[in-house]
Amino acid sequence: ITIKGGLGSTVYKTFTIKPKPTTIKGLTAKNDAFKISWNKKTTQNTGYQIRYSLKSSFSSYEDVLIKKDTTTSKTIKNLKSKKTYYVKIRTYKTVDGEKIYSAWSSVKKVKTK
Repeated sequence: ITIKGGLGSTVYKTFTIKPKPTTIKGLTAKNDAFKISWNKKTTQNTGYQIRYSLKSSFSSYEDVLIKKDTTTSKTIKNLKSKKTYYVKIRTYKTVDGEKIYSAWSSVKKVKTK
C-alpha cells in the first residue's frame, strides 16, 4: 500500500487466504470402526484433516491426515465398540512447507457397532 499525497511512505501487509472448507457427506458405523465420506474440494486444497473424539467438546481427540485432495472417504479402524464418536473435518493447503487450514465442518456423530 502506497500512501498518496507526498508522504512518501509504503506499508507492506501479508494476507493469509484460507482454503475453502468441506462438509461431511456421510458417516457409516462399522464393527469397531466408522467410515466417513466428504465433499471433494480440489481447488485451494492439498488434503484433509479428520478429527474424532469420544467427547463432544473434543477435549481429547485423534487426528487423521489425508494427503491427497482427490480422496473422498476414509475408514477409521481400531475403535471402541458400541461407543459414540464425534467427527469433524477440514481442508488444508501447504504453502512454503506450512499448512494453512480452513474452518472445521459441523460436528457429526456416529455409534460404532
